Amino acid sequence: QYQSCFSLRLSEAILAISEGKPLYRHLLEMVQGKEYFVITTNVDGQFAKAGFDPDKVFEVQGDYGLMQCATACHPKRYSNESLVKQMVAEQQDCRIPSSLVPRCPVCGVNTASVTTRPPSSVFPLNGWQHPILT
Repeated sequence: QYQSCFSLRLSEAILAISEGKPLYRHLLEMVQGKEYFVITTNVDGQFAKAGFDPDKVFEVQGDYGLMQCATACHPKRYSNESLVKQMVAEQQDCRIPSSLVPRCPVCGVNTASVTTRPPSSVFPLNGWQHPILT
């Protein structure tokens, strides 16, 4: 099975950044004690890494640090950090062992290429709503 070398390396690089960049930490300081809600197209998880409340951040295009079912059969997202590290360690010639290709625990669909939300699940996100948007 092929996993895009670029996508795999990008995921690895994003996961290597363990804390929020200074800009995001500064933004968090600016909104402390205020009502806020963030809508972002960033896929690098910086808002979470900086300490933003995940219930107050909507990542329109997802997060490279998370996986979900390619068919969006359920809304749960899963961390891919250990899997990405294992894929990087075991890949040869841009190939990963087929045993590392992730499958949805609910429907069994191959989710290997899904590290951000599939286009069909971006709007709406399985009934996802937030009071500030309604």
